Amino acid sequence: MSTQGAEYEVVTTVLDRFDLVDRLTDGPKEKRELTEELSVSRSTVNRAIRDLESLGLVERVEEGYRPTDLCLSTATRLSTLVESVGRETRLQEFRKWVPDGTLDADLAAASEFSVSLPEPGDPYGMVNRHVQRLREASSHRTMLPLTGLHAYEAVHDGVVDRGVSTECVAQPDVVEVLLRDPNFEPLTDAMADTGRFRLFEADGPVPYFVGVLDDVVQIGVDEEGEPRALYETADADVRAWAERTVDEWIERSTRVV
Repeated sequence: MSTQGAEYEVVTTVLDRFDLVDRLTDGPKEKRELTEELSVSRSTVNRAIRDLESLGLVERVEEGYRPTDLCLSTATRLSTLVESVGRETRLQEFRKWVPDGTLDADLAAASEFSVSLPEPGDPYGMVNRHVQRLREASSHRTMLPLTGLHAYEAVHDGVVDRGVSTECVAQPDVVEVLLRDPNFEPLTDAMADTGRFRLFEADGPVPYFVGVLDDVVQIGVDEEGEPRALYETADADVRAWAERTVDEWIERSTRVV
Protein backbone atom coordinates (compact mmCIF):
# COMPACT_ATOMS: atom_id res chain seq x y z
CA MET A 1 0.00 0.00 0.00
CA SER A 2 1.28 3.49 -0.88
CA THR A 3 2.01 6.04 1.83
CA GLN A 4 -0.98 8.07 0.67
CA GLY A 5 -3.15 4.96 0.80
CA ALA A 6 -1.98 4.17 4.33
CA GLU A 7 -2.73 7.69 5.50
CA TYR A 8 -6.18 7.51 3.95
CA GLU A 9 -6.84 4.22 5.75
CA VAL A 10 -5.81 5.79 9.08
CA VAL A 11 -8.21 8.67 8.54
CA THR A 12 -11.15 6.52 7.44
CA THR A 13 -10.59 4.02 10.26
CA VAL A 14 -10.54 6.71 12.95
CA LEU A 15 -13.64 8.26 11.41
CA ASP A 16 -15.44 4.91 11.23
CA ARG A 17 -14.48 4.08 14.83
CA PHE A 18 -14.83 7.60 16.18
CA ASP A 19 -17.26 6.76 19.00
CA LEU A 20 -14.90 4.12 20.37
CA VAL A 21 -11.85 6.36 20.00
CA ASP A 22 -13.70 9.14 21.79
CA ARG A 23 -14.37 6.82 24.74
CA LEU A 24 -10.68 5.97 24.95
CA THR A 25 -9.70 9.63 25.30
CA ASP A 26 -11.02 9.45 28.89
CA GLY A 27 -8.34 6.87 29.70
CA PRO A 28 -7.50 3.23 28.95
CA LYS A 29 -10.46 0.85 28.87
CA GLU A 30 -10.98 -2.89 28.62
CA LYS A 31 -13.13 -4.33 25.87
CA ARG A 32 -15.85 -5.14 28.40
CA GLU A 33 -16.12 -1.46 29.40
CA LEU A 34 -16.31 -0.38 25.78
CA THR A 35 -19.03 -2.92 25.06
CA GLU A 36 -21.13 -1.57 27.94
CA GLU A 37 -20.52 2.12 27.23
CA LEU A 38 -21.22 1.86 23.49
CA SER A 39 -24.10 -0.63 23.88
CA VAL A 40 -22.69 -2.85 21.15
CA SER A 41 -21.72 -6.51 20.94
CA ARG A 42 -18.37 -7.86 22.07
CA SER A 43 -17.65 -8.93 18.49
CA THR A 44 -18.15 -5.36 17.28
CA VAL A 45 -15.65 -4.06 19.85
CA ASN A 46 -13.20 -6.87 19.03
CA ARG A 47 -13.34 -5.99 15.34
CA ALA A 48 -12.91 -2.27 16.00
CA ILE A 49 -9.92 -2.79 18.30
CA ARG A 50 -8.34 -5.16 15.79
CA ASP A 51 -8.71 -2.60 12.99
CA LEU A 52 -7.29 0.21 15.12
CA GLU A 53 -4.41 -1.93 16.43
CA SER A 54 -3.39 -3.02 12.95
CA LEU A 55 -2.79 0.62 12.00
CA GLY A 56 -1.01 1.58 15.21
CA LEU A 57 -3.95 3.64 16.43
CA VAL A 58 -4.47 1.90 19.78
CA GLU A 59 -2.16 -0.07 21.99
CA ARG A 60 -2.56 -2.51 24.83
CA VAL A 61 -1.43 -1.33 28.28
CA GLU A 62 -1.93 -2.75 31.76
CA GLU A 63 -5.23 -0.88 32.29
CA GLY A 64 -6.70 -1.78 28.90
CA TYR A 65 -6.52 -0.18 25.47
CA ARG A 66 -5.45 3.40 24.89
CA PRO A 67 -5.16 5.58 21.77
CA THR A 68 -1.71 6.32 20.38
CA ASP A 69 -0.51 9.84 19.62
CA LEU A 70 -1.28 9.20 15.94
CA CYS A 71 -4.85 8.30 16.82
CA LEU A 72 -5.35 11.32 19.07
CA SER A 73 -3.93 13.81 16.59
CA THR A 74 -6.00 12.32 13.75
CA ALA A 75 -9.17 12.41 15.86
CA THR A 76 -8.53 16.03 16.85
CA ARG A 77 -8.04 17.09 13.24
CA LEU A 78 -11.13 15.19 12.14
CA SER A 79 -13.20 16.89 14.84
CA THR A 80 -11.98 20.28 13.64
CA LEU A 81 -12.74 19.34 10.04
CA VAL A 82 -16.25 18.14 10.85
CA GLU A 83 -16.91 21.34 12.80
CA SER A 84 -15.61 23.42 9.89
CA VAL A 85 -17.77 21.55 7.38
CA GLY A 86 -20.77 22.06 9.64
CA ARG A 87 -20.15 25.81 9.77
CA GLU A 88 -19.65 26.00 6.00
CA THR A 89 -22.86 24.01 5.45
CA ARG A 90 -24.81 26.47 7.60
CA LEU A 91 -23.09 29.43 5.92
CA GLN A 92 -24.14 28.02 2.54
CA GLU A 93 -27.71 27.87 3.83
CA PHE A 94 -27.35 31.54 4.86
CA ARG A 95 -25.93 32.61 1.49
CA LYS A 96 -28.78 31.18 -0.54
CA TRP A 97 -31.15 33.79 0.90
CA VAL A 98 -28.85 36.74 0.15
CA PRO A 99 -29.84 38.67 -3.01
CA ASP A 100 -27.19 38.20 -5.70
CA GLY A 101 -24.41 40.77 -5.74
CA THR A 102 -25.47 42.56 -2.56
CA LEU A 103 -23.08 41.18 0.04
CA ASP A 104 -19.36 41.77 -0.50
CA ALA A 105 -18.08 40.74 2.93
CA ASP A 106 -15.98 37.57 3.23
CA LEU A 107 -18.02 36.00 5.99
CA ALA A 108 -16.20 32.66 5.85
CA ALA A 109 -12.87 34.35 6.66
CA ALA A 110 -14.04 35.40 10.13
CA SER A 111 -11.98 33.80 12.87
CA GLU A 112 -15.15 32.73 14.68
CA PHE A 113 -18.76 32.90 13.58
CA SER A 114 -22.07 31.18 14.05
CA VAL A 115 -25.08 30.75 11.79
CA SER A 116 -28.48 30.22 13.40
CA LEU A 117 -31.22 28.60 11.33
CA PRO A 118 -34.87 27.79 12.04
CA GLU A 119 -34.93 24.55 14.00
CA PRO A 120 -37.79 22.05 14.28
CA GLY A 121 -39.83 22.99 17.32
CA ASP A 122 -38.03 26.35 17.60
CA PRO A 123 -38.42 28.20 14.29
CA TYR A 124 -37.86 31.60 15.88
CA GLY A 125 -34.88 30.70 18.06
CA MET A 126 -32.61 32.90 15.96
CA VAL A 127 -35.04 35.82 16.36
CA ASN A 128 -34.91 35.37 20.11
CA ARG A 129 -31.12 35.32 19.91
CA HIS A 130 -31.22 38.62 18.03
CA VAL A 131 -33.59 40.17 20.57
CA GLN A 132 -31.42 39.02 23.46
CA ARG A 133 -28.39 40.65 21.84
CA LEU A 134 -30.38 43.89 21.46
CA ARG A 135 -31.24 43.78 25.15
CA GLU A 136 -27.60 43.34 26.15
CA ALA A 137 -25.94 45.86 23.81
CA SER A 138 -25.04 49.41 24.86
CA SER A 139 -25.24 50.74 21.28
CA HIS A 140 -27.20 49.79 18.16
CA ARG A 141 -26.49 50.53 14.52
CA THR A 142 -28.87 48.66 12.24
CA MET A 143 -30.23 48.28 8.72
CA LEU A 144 -33.80 47.00 8.51
CA PRO A 145 -35.49 45.25 5.58
CA LEU A 146 -38.31 44.31 7.99
CA THR A 147 -39.18 44.69 11.64
CA GLY A 148 -40.99 42.88 14.42
CA LEU A 149 -42.63 44.24 17.53
CA HIS A 150 -40.64 42.01 19.88
CA ALA A 151 -37.30 43.29 18.55
CA TYR A 152 -38.50 46.90 18.38
CA GLU A 153 -39.63 46.77 22.00
CA ALA A 154 -36.12 45.63 22.92
CA VAL A 155 -34.68 48.62 21.07
CA HIS A 156 -37.16 50.93 22.82
CA ASP A 157 -36.30 49.57 26.25
CA GLY A 158 -32.62 50.06 25.58
CA VAL A 159 -32.97 53.65 24.36
CA VAL A 160 -35.54 54.81 26.93
CA ASP A 161 -34.57 52.80 30.01
CA ARG A 162 -30.84 52.11 29.60
CA GLY A 163 -29.57 55.14 27.69
CA VAL A 164 -28.60 53.21 24.56
CA SER A 165 -27.75 55.27 21.46
CA THR A 166 -29.36 53.89 18.30
CA GLU A 167 -29.02 54.60 14.59
CA CYS A 168 -31.37 52.79 12.25
CA VAL A 169 -31.67 52.76 8.46
CA ALA A 170 -34.93 51.21 7.26
CA GLN A 171 -36.51 50.74 3.88
CA PRO A 172 -39.56 52.94 3.14
CA ASP A 173 -42.33 50.49 4.02
CA VAL A 174 -40.64 49.71 7.35
CA VAL A 175 -40.30 53.42 8.13
CA GLU A 176 -44.02 53.77 7.46
CA VAL A 177 -44.74 51.07 10.02
CA LEU A 178 -42.43 52.60 12.63
CA LEU A 179 -44.00 56.06 12.23
CA ARG A 180 -47.66 55.21 11.63
CA ASP A 181 -48.56 51.77 12.98
CA PRO A 182 -50.35 52.14 16.35
CA ASN A 183 -48.20 49.38 17.88
CA PHE A 184 -44.93 50.99 16.80
CA GLU A 185 -45.61 54.74 16.72
CA PRO A 186 -45.64 55.25 20.52
CA LEU A 187 -42.33 53.42 20.83
CA THR A 188 -40.78 55.56 18.10
CA ASP A 189 -42.07 58.78 19.70
CA ALA A 190 -40.72 57.81 23.12
CA MET A 191 -37.29 57.06 21.66
CA ALA A 192 -37.28 60.29 19.64
CA ASP A 193 -37.94 62.28 22.81
CA THR A 194 -34.69 61.01 24.34
CA GLY A 195 -32.49 62.44 21.56
CA ARG A 196 -30.67 59.11 21.42
CA PHE A 197 -32.62 57.62 18.49
CA ARG A 198 -31.95 58.46 14.85
CA LEU A 199 -34.09 56.89 12.13
CA PHE A 200 -33.21 57.14 8.43
CA GLU A 201 -35.37 56.23 5.44
CA ALA A 202 -33.41 54.41 2.75
CA ASP A 203 -33.91 55.32 -0.89
CA GLY A 204 -35.00 51.78 -1.73
CA PRO A 205 -35.16 48.19 -0.45
CA VAL A 206 -32.63 47.10 2.18
CA PRO A 207 -31.34 43.67 1.01
CA TYR A 208 -30.66 42.13 4.44
CA PHE A 209 -30.51 43.01 8.10
CA VAL A 210 -27.22 44.33 9.49
CA GLY A 211 -26.75 45.00 13.18
CA VAL A 212 -23.63 46.37 14.84
CA LEU A 213 -24.39 45.69 18.48
CA ASP A 214 -21.36 46.68 20.55
CA ASP A 215 -18.56 44.42 19.29
CA VAL A 216 -20.91 41.89 17.69
CA VAL A 217 -22.17 41.96 14.12
CA GLN A 218 -25.39 40.22 13.14
CA ILE A 219 -26.51 39.77 9.54
CA GLY A 220 -29.99 38.40 8.98
CA VAL A 221 -31.68 37.15 5.83
CA ASP A 222 -35.33 36.46 5.17
CA GLU A 223 -37.75 35.14 2.57
CA GLU A 224 -40.75 37.41 2.08
CA GLY A 225 -40.60 38.54 5.70
CA GLU A 226 -39.87 35.11 7.19
CA PRO A 227 -36.45 34.95 8.94
CA ARG A 228 -34.26 32.28 7.37
CA ALA A 229 -30.77 32.65 8.87
CA LEU A 230 -28.77 34.80 11.26
CA TYR A 231 -25.00 35.15 10.95
CA GLU A 232 -23.14 36.41 14.03
CA THR A 233 -19.49 37.25 14.67
CA ALA A 234 -17.18 39.52 16.65
CA ASP A 235 -14.53 39.41 13.90
CA ALA A 236 -12.84 42.81 13.48
CA ASP A 237 -12.81 42.72 9.66
CA VAL A 238 -16.51 41.87 9.42
CA ARG A 239 -17.27 44.57 11.98
CA ALA A 240 -15.33 47.13 9.92
CA TRP A 241 -17.32 46.07 6.85
CA ALA A 242 -20.61 46.38 8.77
CA GLU A 243 -19.74 49.85 10.13
CA ARG A 244 -18.76 51.00 6.64
CA THR A 245 -21.92 49.55 5.12
CA VAL A 246 -24.21 51.25 7.63
CA ASP A 247 -22.36 54.54 7.09
CA GLU A 248 -22.83 54.28 3.32
CA TRP A 249 -26.55 53.60 3.68
CA ILE A 250 -26.95 56.53 6.09
CA GLU A 251 -25.21 58.87 3.65
CA ARG A 252 -27.75 58.16 0.91
CA SER A 253 -30.78 58.03 3.21
CA THR A 254 -33.07 60.72 4.60
CA ARG A 255 -33.31 61.31 8.32
CA VAL A 256 -36.91 61.15 9.53
CA VAL A 257 -36.39 61.09 13.32
